[in-house]
Amino acid sequence: MRHYFCHLSPVEKWRWMGMRVRLSLFPCEPRLLDQYLTTGRWLHANTDYPLWQMAHTTANLLLTTAADPSLPLYWRSLCLDHIYQPLDQMVRIVKGESQQRQLAELRFKLVRLDITPADDTASGAAD
Repeated sequence: MRHYFCHLSPVEKWRWMGMRVRLSLFPCEPRLLDQYLTTGRWLHANTDYPLWQMAHTTANLLLTTAADPSLPLYWRSLCLDHIYQPLDQMVRIVKGESQQRQLAELRFKLVRLDITPADDTASGAAD
């Protein structure tokens, strides 16, 4: 596995890290989120990968992960704790109507997000 990872491009490595975050493959390793965010910033700074695309992809991944009731609540909460970073980048660089719409959509989803644990929803209705 390690051998294969060495041959990936920087973008592919970043996407692989994103998949590990999204699937909560290592929920007891919160540094994975920091590594994913740092790698995304490195990707933009050292390649021609667009900052908007990196920030939007990251925010969307963190939001989707936080909304997934099949993942541990701890991991979902960590994703929410980190989502401000890509959203802040997006706010600072937003240009044009399309990007404004994408940012507004992410903000709307974030405001409407319900991270109630899947096990508690049934018992909460019975109370």
